[in-house]
Amino acid sequence: MQGPPGEGAPRSEALAGRPLRGWIGIVLLLAIVAALSITTFDSIVYHPESDEGVYRAYAAQVAEHGPSALPSQFAAYCADAKRWILPSPLRVGYVALLAAVGSVFGVTLKTMTGLALAAHLALVALTWWCVRRARGELFALATAALVGCSALHLGMSRSALMDSVAALFQAASCWCFLELLARPERRLARAAFVLVYAATLLVKEPAVLYLVPFAALWLVERRLRATELGAGTVAAHLVAPLLIAAGAWTLAAGGPAPLVETVSVVRRSLAANTWAQDFLTGPWYRYVVDAVLLSPWVTLLGVAWIGVVLVRWRAGNGSAFDRRWCVLLVLALVAFSFVEKDIRYTMALHVPLAYCAWSTIDEVLVRARGAAGRALAAVVLALVLGSEIASFRYVFVERSTYDPITAVLVHVRGFLPRPR
Repeated sequence: MQGPPGEGAPRSEALAGRPLRGWIGIVLLLAIVAALSITTFDSIVYHPESDEGVYRAYAAQVAEHGPSALPSQFAAYCADAKRWILPSPLRVGYVALLAAVGSVFGVTLKTMTGLALAAHLALVALTWWCVRRARGELFALATAALVGCSALHLGMSRSALMDSVAALFQAASCWCFLELLARPERRLARAAFVLVYAATLLVKEPAVLYLVPFAALWLVERRLRATELGAGTVAAHLVAPLLIAAGAWTLAAGGPAPLVETVSVVRRSLAANTWAQDFLTGPWYRYVVDAVLLSPWVTLLGVAWIGVVLVRWRAGNGSAFDRRWCVLLVLALVAFSFVEKDIRYTMALHVPLAYCAWSTIDEVLVRARGAAGRALAAVVLALVLGSEIASFRYVFVERSTYDPITAVLVHVRGFLPRPR
């Protein structure tokens, strides 16, 4: 999949015309990112009684009995109220993927960690591949490095949770939608979005919230006359993944009635989850606070670029590619502010945030100061990456953070004393 063309986007040409260097760079980056995560595996503390244990049990049953095990999982979930605060069997996409991998390596917590790391590396490669076309080799490699060394993404890449896999699929859906906006005449772009977004819903159903930023972004682009994607076409392409996912869920549940019952239970469980009400509520900017606690420099640089894009937009100029990414980032953040707030749920949004962060560095140093600016930008990037890696090691390795919710992060960062 290619990234949407960057209409009007100024390119960083330091590596343009040198594709081999770009490929060597991404291979080296993937090796470094993998090493950063793998070298901490010996200190992982698993929690088999928590969500990861539920996913392992689901996948083990599917690996042993095949898809025929799925209806019984739906029935058992609905019948036992104690399970309602745990992950539901709606996440059949992740369970099927884990079962497939587990059939080769065994359905173990270590296998789940390996799958999380593989998903993170795939996200880094996807980011590089898509940004490369719009902004060139240097921009792509820098953005991919910021994603790869993200404290949050590295932290979750060494866990047995499914968030890295969900982030990969959600980011891929966003890229496919941007491609659909830019090139609606391409059948491949249309098919890719429908299939990828349907798979994303099956991996983790809260991805349905992306319908809001997708539809709103289309409205913005149509008003600006920046896309030829018609109303009927975009509606069909947003509804089609829902129908595909609904069909897959119906088959997995064993019929419409068990599916409706499961969805009803999930909705009731969210309202009755007192732990989530105590620790996962708050205003929309809670996500921003958590991002600053984990990745202060990337967050501040990214927010700065959103401001630049807004000013240029009001002035009637700027890059369509940048505008679309910033609008998508902001609108997705708004959509996710109406549900339980855990920064793990918005991991995919670190991709546009990383893009915006490097855009700020590129604007101030690379494009404004020539060769000397490129050297200084490399130093700044190294410092930011060092900050991310240090944050990862402190928060997730030294302090063994399992779920980076706000209550945990403020204690880990020393804003409040740890609970006694």
